[in-house]
Amino acid sequence: MSALPAAEAKPGIRTAAKSRALLGALAVTGPLWAAVSLIQAFTRPGFDLSRHPLSMLSLGDLGWLQIANFIVAGALAIIGARGLPPGSAARWTA
Repeated sequence: MSALPAAEAKPGIRTAAKSRALLGALAVTGPLWAAVSLIQAFTRPGFDLSRHPLSMLSLGDLGWLQIANFIVAGALAIIGARGLPPGSAARWTA
């Protein structure tokens, strides 16, 4: 007899807590990306939001900050998508 709970005994089953954590990563993605981008936009000398797209922050000496911001946001989005229920994409694409 196994001492593991039923959800841990079957590797394909996600627990509610794990799904909640994954969806939390998805919920944080957008606001985190926007906050980091806007902080850089307002502190970067010569950067004007009315003339430059936020992706221009990836250029120059501090460009690595925006590149890291893009990578972290993308990773959080991919991780968070794993928390969506199976078949949820079919509702939005139908």
